[in-house]
Amino acid sequence: MGDVVPDNDHASDPAPGRRAVFGGSVHGHWMQLGSVALAVGIYLWRTHGDARWPVPAGAAVLCGQALIRAPHARRAVTVAADDSYVTGTERALLAAAFVTMSALPLVYLATPLFDPLDYRMPMWVAPVGVALAAAGLWLFGWSHRDLGQQWSVTLQIGEHHQLITKGVYGRVRHPMYAALWLLAISQPLLFQNWIAGPPVIAGFGLLYVLRVPREEAMMRATFGDAYAAYCARTGRVVPRLW
Repeated sequence: MGDVVPDNDHASDPAPGRRAVFGGSVHGHWMQLGSVALAVGIYLWRTHGDARWPVPAGAAVLCGQALIRAPHARRAVTVAADDSYVTGTERALLAAAFVTMSALPLVYLATPLFDPLDYRMPMWVAPVGVALAAAGLWLFGWSHRDLGQQWSVTLQIGEHHQLITKGVYGRVRHPMYAALWLLAISQPLLFQNWIAGPPVIAGFGLLYVLRVPREEAMMRATFGDAYAAYCARTGRVVPRLW
């Protein structure tokens, strides 16, 4: 969430009475990692080791996301924040993204429920998916590193925030969304199943389309002209070339 880092010299405390824990649940990310590992084990057992190789690769991508995010969630949970932007719509969008990006692939791995809806793609497609996922994980980690402690799952402004325009954020305003787009596009190429794969485009796409304008409005309300100038020289998810 947001392109901000802490700055003790420019404090901006959340409004009184509207303080919430900043960031996501670290336990949730480690539980996700454990769930993926368990689901992969079940998948290999129920397919008697005759697994379609893109599927374990897709599971490895899910593990990679959890491994990258968990340490940042652990650091972020101690920061108080203004949670006035966390609405029912925000929670519903996050839930839709989670279901399509994580829950449905896990059900596919652990049960035969979706197996009749498998599809086959040319052999070259899966390596393309792996390449996209690898690029997505790399950018995902880079974005988290530059955002640091002030990352959060929901739209929130934490304590002592300052606009950051360095690192990967010097070229694009939302590199984490760019990373998630790469991961979302790779998912139907690795989980070649009509339930575990393609729905992620709609689930994450809806989150992106409806959430980013609200996020940028929140940033403008917090940082004013500085954020407007930042928007003028950067792209949302790809760098400006002029």
